[in-house]
Amino acid sequence: GCRLVSGHVVERARRRVMTKLHMRLATILEQTGRIDKAIHHCKACLQLDRTHAAALEALCRLSPDDEAARLPPPPLPPNTHHDDSRPHDTTQPSPDSHHDEQADEAAEREEGEQSVAAQVASLVSTGRSMLQKDSPDYAVALEVLQHAVNVARRGRPGAGGEWSHEMVAVKYQEALALVNAALCCQKMDQHEKVI
Repeated sequence: GCRLVSGHVVERARRRVMTKLHMRLATILEQTGRIDKAIHHCKACLQLDRTHAAALEALCRLSPDDEAARLPPPPLPPNTHHDDSRPHDTTQPSPDSHHDEQADEAAEREEGEQSVAAQVASLVSTGRSMLQKDSPDYAVALEVLQHAVNVARRGRPGAGGEWSHEMVAVKYQEALALVNAALCCQKMDQHEKVI
């Protein structure tokens, strides 16, 4: 009995976190002009949740016309009146003297974040596959996932990879969700043994 429940709990937690992850990434990629990758993450989100309104809306907005025509229409947004005709002034004066220094710092920080997220992602993936085995070893999986949480918290560099601070945060949330699922399953498993 517990095996089915554990798989279900873990999968539900994973899907919830992964839809958020894909949408956050799609937004970031769209903002940085990487439309193809943004479309890929919208589609990945829709594979997990076919009625995800934000993903449908983003995909219709980003896709070339011929591809958008094949998609279901996005759900209608709530009827809110807002005036988009006003120009938005987003330009801010930025002093050039500090720019190079700040850019160097940002690049260093980004490099550290990339390696942290890659390490956390690897640990989360290992922990998740341990939980999805036929007879999961919750104690070991918990250790791995707890380590993922700690690495994400401390920001300790690990293996390299294409990741951002946003990804570290999302992977951290995913690790926590899996830790909670593993703890629930472990308790249920022990309870069954007592019975």
